[in-house]
Amino acid sequence: MRVQIVTKDTIDLIVSAAVIGNSTVDRDAEEIVRAADRIGRQLRSENYAAANAAAGTHHPTPLYTWQPVFDLIWQPEQRETFTITEEQALQVERCRLFLIDNSADSPNWADSFARKFLDRLGAAIQSRLRAWPLVASDDHPGVVEYSGLCDFTPQWRRGAAVEPTQRIGG
Repeated sequence: MRVQIVTKDTIDLIVSAAVIGNSTVDRDAEEIVRAADRIGRQLRSENYAAANAAAGTHHPTPLYTWQPVFDLIWQPEQRETFTITEEQALQVERCRLFLIDNSADSPNWADSFARKFLDRLGAAIQSRLRAWPLVASDDHPGVVEYSGLCDFTPQWRRGAAVEPTQRIGG
């Protein structure tokens, strides 16, 4: 498999979903941003390590600074709570799986913070989508996935959703 570099927007989406899932009123905003930056750097680093390993190159990982995805954060109908919709969870899951596929060839993947983080995020998504129907995957024979997952883009980009109530995705 050819390893692809995952876009910064995709990583921002994944990190933003995690920040929302861990938001508490008593957390300092600067602490949240520092943690988000650290998570994003780790995710990006493993992706670049996998791409370098696959290509036999040694390109440095670009600096990562988290930029929140406000389509996830601001939802007028949910002003008092920070949750994501089922469709947004599907988009995050599609991006999470794509990042895993394109980072798993990193030499340190098995014990990496990034893999453990993405596993925990996957468990949170599974909990959020516990009532969502499962179907046989069109792309991967023998695999069961969330209904509609294949309709979402694996490399999310800002501007894909115009309004907070629209689906984030392709």
